[in-house]
Amino acid sequence: MDYLFVNKPNALYEALKQYPIVDLAPVYDKGVRGRTMSGRGSNWLLAKVRDVGVKVIIDLRTADHTDRYDRNVAEAGLEYHNLPIDSRNTDVHQIIGSLPLLFELMDNGGFYIGIVV
Repeated sequence: MDYLFVNKPNALYEALKQYPIVDLAPVYDKGVRGRTMSGRGSNWLLAKVRDVGVKVIIDLRTADHTDRYDRNVAEAGLEYHNLPIDSRNTDVHQIIGSLPLLFELMDNGGFYIGIVV
């Protein structure tokens, strides 16, 4: 059986690739991922991602961070979700329990997944 892969353009990625977002990449046709923009001086990037249509920031880091990023995201007018996925620092049951929310946010589109490498 031949499978048909639909390759749709990702407008968020196309609009954001001009900015210095480390490891920026499209996620299907509805969102993007890149390094977490939590550093000082990154607020202007949060405004840019909002302006091109991102509505939700999904932070995959463990809870070993300050709430500064959460506040900066909220101040930029974006919705924030922390869904840690590091099984060394997060209980696997918590990770599994957060998957329905993660998939719902991704299905809705307009998301930026912050990764740490």
